[in-house]
Amino acid sequence: MTINDVKNCFRENNINELICRINPPQLMGGTIDLCGEAPDQWIIRRNERGDEGYEKVFDSEDGACRDYLWCVLSEPTYRNGCKPDDLIDYQEKVIPVLRKYGLPPIDYGSAHISRKK
Repeated sequence: MTINDVKNCFRENNINELICRINPPQLMGGTIDLCGEAPDQWIIRRNERGDEGYEKVFDSEDGACRDYLWCVLSEPTYRNGCKPDDLIDYQEKVIPVLRKYGLPPIDYGSAHISRKK
């Protein structure tokens, strides 16, 4: 999977690209970013307002893109125009979307990026 695949998925799934950003010019609170830091180094950062945030490092574009896409698609509030009714039975609605991109189903006990250690 590549950055272009992620961008296409964003368009297909109405993802808010002001919150879910790829190679942003600067860090910003309240976003989840996918950044190519160096050749063969990719980082996913979730920047929380007033918090250090979360970070995962990958040595392949494919691995980073798959994990990033899984995080974005598993969270309904990352979609443009998300309404409270969209959260009802969301688990059931997202499983076919994840499968379409070859991603595993959601384990809601660990669905978010783990805190950087």
